[in-house]
Amino acid sequence: MKLLIVITLLSTLFNLQADEFAFIKPISVETPPVIEAKIKKTTPQEPKIDKAKIEKVAQKTTIETPNKDTQILNIHFKSFAYKISDELISDVREFADYLNTNRGYQAIIYGYTDSSGNKVKNKILSQKRANSVKAALVANGVSSTRLTAIGKGEKEPIADNSTSKGRKKNRRIEILLIK
Repeated sequence: MKLLIVITLLSTLFNLQADEFAFIKPISVETPPVIEAKIKKTTPQEPKIDKAKIEKVAQKTTIETPNKDTQILNIHFKSFAYKISDELISDVREFADYLNTNRGYQAIIYGYTDSSGNKVKNKILSQKRANSVKAALVANGVSSTRLTAIGKGEKEPIADNSTSKGRKKNRRIEILLIK
């Protein structure tokens, strides 16, 4: 008897159509259902920039500005050195203050060397220079997620590498500011 009831019940279920159930709605494969979402439109807020402060920092910390978004920090390294000297740390602190005030910027820190020595070693040295500036900025409160350090080696000299004065200028840090 139980077997007969189960078989009858199963055959009845398989013969039912979807429209016989109020809670089941057939879905057409040809036209997908349209889902409407309400999207709230917002306008992005521009970071507040103190133009007088940027001019002051740019004048004090740059030698020249080849591109309006690139700053050449007044940090020059001794030959084969990558640590920032104590007398130059104040420039790094001032630049860190600028970045902390203008949180809308990210910075790419490029380290450079002169052409003395091996190209591969110069590339490694330039990366260490960029890393040391990044570490100094982080130590002064700039989030490391806003900073990228890249060693360029002896590429893109800004002065003549045949003179000691030129080589000193080429051992530098450039920072590209990205909004």
